[in-house]
Amino acid sequence: MTKSTNRIIIAILAAIIAAAIAFVIYSQFAGGQGGSAGSSSIDYSIQPSLGSDDAPVKIALFEDFTCGHCATFTENILPQLKDDFLENGEAEFFFINNQFLGANSLMAGMAGECAYEQDEALFWDYKTVLMRAQNRVTYGPKGLSELVSNVPGLDATEIETCLEERRHIDTVNADLALGRGLGVTSTPTVFVNDQMVETNGRSDPSYEAISAAVNAALATAGN
Repeated sequence: MTKSTNRIIIAILAAIIAAAIAFVIYSQFAGGQGGSAGSSSIDYSIQPSLGSDDAPVKIALFEDFTCGHCATFTENILPQLKDDFLENGEAEFFFINNQFLGANSLMAGMAGECAYEQDEALFWDYKTVLMRAQNRVTYGPKGLSELVSNVPGLDATEIETCLEERRHIDTVNADLALGRGLGVTSTPTVFVNDQMVETNGRSDPSYEAISAAVNAALATAGN
């Protein structure tokens, strides 16, 4: 075999290897985009939930407590979804941290987990309080625990201690990693039965887009 032939064979092999690497990189990138989940999967059993465990549809909310769009979603869209799909037992809601906006959002995420540790139902009330307190609260153990006065039943002292100990930092970071694995790049991001709801150019998914996804999931479950 001549040197010229060797060069040709080596060049072909190099091209094949390069193409294979490019395909793998593209596949990993594409898997985290669009309306489907990436390589990760959601373990619903460890997330704060609201509604019946027997509901055929699971709605996962990836949110940041310091995100203005999340606050708007909490006030304007989530109540509609609850009225239409929670009360009749068709959907169960889950909150998943996507605290990616810095130290304040990280602290708020830990505060939410501290509330969840005390009472799962009251977590949802505290979640609303955290959203409404944006730009008005000091994001430290003292300031976040003082918000508990708006949620009767939660222990403010325990929240403060929990935050000082940074008890749930690993949980918040694990949720963030989960979101990245699923292709979450903004908040709020909503999944319906493990499928990402498209925003269609909006900053957040509309009520119409989410309800359409839920109704489609219900139809599938019915079949």
